[in-house]
Amino acid sequence: MEISRKEKWCERIFVLVILGFVFAWAVIQPYNSSPDEGMRYDLIQYIYENNTLPRGDDPAIRNEMWGISYGFNPYLSGLISVFFMKIAGIFTDNGQVLLIAARMTGVFCIAGLTLLAIKISRSLFSGLSKWVFVSLIALLPEVLFLGSYLNNDSLALLSTAWIIYIWTRVMKEGWTWKNCITLGIAISVCTLSYYNAYGVILCSILLFCITILGCQEKKWDWKTLFGKGMVIAAIVGVLAGWWFVRNYIIYDGDFLGMKTSNMSAQLYAIEELKPSNRVTPQSLGISIKHMLFGFLDVWGVNWTTTVFKSFIGVFGYMTIFMPGFIPKLYAVLYAIGIIGVVPAFRHMLGKGKDDQSGKTECAFNWMMLLAAVIPVVLCFYYAYASDFQAQGRYIMPMLVPFIYYITKGYEYLLNHLIKNETIRKFCYGILILFAVSVSIYAYFGVFVPAYR
Repeated sequence: MEISRKEKWCERIFVLVILGFVFAWAVIQPYNSSPDEGMRYDLIQYIYENNTLPRGDDPAIRNEMWGISYGFNPYLSGLISVFFMKIAGIFTDNGQVLLIAARMTGVFCIAGLTLLAIKISRSLFSGLSKWVFVSLIALLPEVLFLGSYLNNDSLALLSTAWIIYIWTRVMKEGWTWKNCITLGIAISVCTLSYYNAYGVILCSILLFCITILGCQEKKWDWKTLFGKGMVIAAIVGVLAGWWFVRNYIIYDGDFLGMKTSNMSAQLYAIEELKPSNRVTPQSLGISIKHMLFGFLDVWGVNWTTTVFKSFIGVFGYMTIFMPGFIPKLYAVLYAIGIIGVVPAFRHMLGKGKDDQSGKTECAFNWMMLLAAVIPVVLCFYYAYASDFQAQGRYIMPMLVPFIYYITKGYEYLLNHLIKNETIRKFCYGILILFAVSVSIYAYFGVFVPAYR
């Protein structure tokens, strides 16, 4: 869709505003005041000072409590932070400046997420609904918070949005060589970001196979499937495969590093944090139903409520909360969007989509639905069976597809219930204003006072 020069400038200004806003979040908080930043900075600082990648169990970066380090997990975001630190290091050796330089990875990732959300919205929405989609993603307080400190989540968000943007290009152009090559690069970045973002990689594989074999004019095109599929796989192998080959070599065949990480934790962690002593809902015999809806006395939380609140925005080490009415307002906002999209599902997921473009769009919608569900399932399973965590950042890779359906729900409701275009625009404006207001309040009313 062609857009005006004025709208292009509005988009650019909005991205710059988000860049500056996230930077403001990054500079206000002290070192290691957000989840695991200290452990991540130990790894980054080691690489910065030694110009080499350490083993995950290297004593120089191994945490005394947990007995492991983040050197076991993919850390492309950390390597990018080292790059920014090297640039800053040319001018100064001030520790605070180097820390802010390292945090710039998250700042740029969220600005990039915003830019990609805008590009995605051009293909999927029109008018003000486009800005509803963008604002509900870029101005979510937790998203802004994730851009402000050292983590892998911000890169995971960026890479999932990048992959979904390529999906929208495929709906328009098909599997051109440009789209295939770009997808390979985006999947490589996603692979080296965070394991909880891998659902969108699975969805990409499914979308690739379904659309080539069933949605093109030439059905069951195995030649294109294997030809272009091998090119995508080769790109991922070259750009991301080195990490797993390295793990295989230095960890005696453990290409993911998980087994070696558990062994390290068992050897070096304090007693209550050793994997053999770790308490989980499953080990306590707690039912899935009770974990989802009940209060867990051992941890003092309701898992579902805590995950939702921290998906909207809980800061620091899960200690700085926004007023309770804000998550409730978001719950109402999301609930209305879900109610609106339910009657649209039949059309979005297949009804009446018999032509080539319609089938491709249907496959896209199914993958968006799956991409929204997988991170939640993975987060629940990990908390239930492996390591109890009730943190919304672990389901963040579902943000873009989730907000896609929420926005589609509002489109459906407003188009069917309100015939007056001015009133519809007013309703969209209220949603945008809500997202803007909450983000500003989260920073000036909650985040800044916490560190003042």
